[in-house]
Amino acid sequence: MLDYLHLAVAIGAIIFGTSLLRLHPFLVLLVVAIGMGFSAGLAPAEVVKSITSGFGDTIGSIGIVIVCGTIIGQFLERSGAALAIAERLVRSLGASRTPLAMNLTGYVVSIPIFCDSGFVILAPLNRSLSQAAKVPTTLLACSLAFGLYSTHVFVPPTPGPLAAAAILQANVGLVMLLGLAVSLPVALSGWAYASFVHRKISPSLLELPQVATDTQTPSTNRVPGRVLPFLVPLTLIAVAAIVQVVPASSLGTFWVSLIGFLGHPVIALLLGVGLALLAARQWEPLHNSDWFVKGLTDSGSILLITGAGGAFGKVLRESGFAEEIAKSLIGFDMRISLPFLMAAILKSAQGSSTVAMLTTAAIVEPMLEQLSLASPTARALVVASTGAGAMVVSHFNDSYFWVVTQCSSMSPSQALKYFTFGTLIQGITGLATIALLLEYLS
Repeated sequence: MLDYLHLAVAIGAIIFGTSLLRLHPFLVLLVVAIGMGFSAGLAPAEVVKSITSGFGDTIGSIGIVIVCGTIIGQFLERSGAALAIAERLVRSLGASRTPLAMNLTGYVVSIPIFCDSGFVILAPLNRSLSQAAKVPTTLLACSLAFGLYSTHVFVPPTPGPLAAAAILQANVGLVMLLGLAVSLPVALSGWAYASFVHRKISPSLLELPQVATDTQTPSTNRVPGRVLPFLVPLTLIAVAAIVQVVPASSLGTFWVSLIGFLGHPVIALLLGVGLALLAARQWEPLHNSDWFVKGLTDSGSILLITGAGGAFGKVLRESGFAEEIAKSLIGFDMRISLPFLMAAILKSAQGSSTVAMLTTAAIVEPMLEQLSLASPTARALVVASTGAGAMVVSHFNDSYFWVVTQCSSMSPSQALKYFTFGTLIQGITGLATIALLLEYLS
């Protein structure tokens, strides 16, 4: 019981520090980690060693990947690739399926781009499509928001699942493949929900707030060149993950080694950055390097939070709290639902999906052996489970909630009914899908 009390106090301190005191998660996680270490009876030298080694090991394993992924996301955002993808999907699916097209657009766009940035970028397109297809903006907004949200919490190189994978020591390629599998029904469940409830919303075709766009953005005829920095790394990582389960004798040692090298997340994403730099030279708005510098700047905060999450997890492991809690939970057969519930509590309490995922990953990682979730596949599904929990629920304390509200002409009360409840459905859909995959693949 004392172990549960320690953990509850730690979680409460994280929520209090990040939500009420508005302190940066990096500072809060480190302070809580120190407190957990001393409360467990660790010597001061042991506390410092656990924090520094946990921080360094986590950053060492995933730091370059986070930086490169963030830079690629900046390129796609600034190059107009998100808008180009949306326009192509709308044309392919037809005007009658515009809500589905926006949902699938969000599903693709949010893999490299933060969901809130993706929504702001695509908001003007929502407005024009609603007028052209005579579809309420509320339906398009919810469909898009749910699509963006799904891959945001499940699929690397988005920082949340990428950092959680590092802390949980999960294979990034496997996390990506399983994340894509889980996030698709999650995205479609959001679209189905939006389609069901949109008739209850006033079918307003109100003008959306104007969002600044680059008038020099290249035409959609050059989509391939803009998506290659994102598509090539993901393909290489996916192929390398698949090759890992194929007998080496069937491919040859040379090819296995080559694919493994090119498909390593560090190498694959470095290639993506190289392609982005080459592509940027074709378009004057991107010819200067401010987008590259912005990617470096944005990744700094993510790296700090990720490292602090790793430090927190290391202290939990060294203290023995997590192991004892895991032993006591074995009889309840919670397994994959445990990270979901923890992430859901943290998300609902403090608002940030990324912080919820990192904190949950740090708490759960020392428990994986006891919970029989230590296999490569299980670890990847635990990452997905934290992502599903980190969707539940988006409300007033979540910046994404306000982006969706302000850019879609919905009142906060409407957003609570039609967007917030939808995120709950998405999270539950994700957990159900993960449970089925665990049963089938284990």
